[in-house]
Amino acid sequence: MEARRASQQLKARLLHERRVARSTAREARARQRADKAIQKRLDQQARRARKQHQQSIKIARSAPKKPSTPRKQVIRPTQALSGAADLDEVASSASTPSTRRGRLIKTPSRYK
Repeated sequence: MEARRASQQLKARLLHERRVARSTAREARARQRADKAIQKRLDQQARRARKQHQQSIKIARSAPKKPSTPRKQVIRPTQALSGAADLDEVASSASTPSTRRGRLIKTPSRYK
């Protein structure tokens, strides 16, 4: 009877020890996962900071040496019109349609 009770107590103690060992291992794994997640977050922040720093250096290097000013449009003087032939050319060129880029649109003769 004593041997049986001692055997049961031994089994119960071993079972309890295994449960405790499993729970401590589970807690250790959870702590390890949490530490790994924290380290990953820190690495990502460091990577972002490094990248942002590199971009700011790149922007600083590529800055223009002198400030750009708006370009002035050069207005070319037109030739003075002389004679009726020039007036006809001006009148005909004014009546011909052109694109926004300034190219003349030549309509076929059958539509004139």
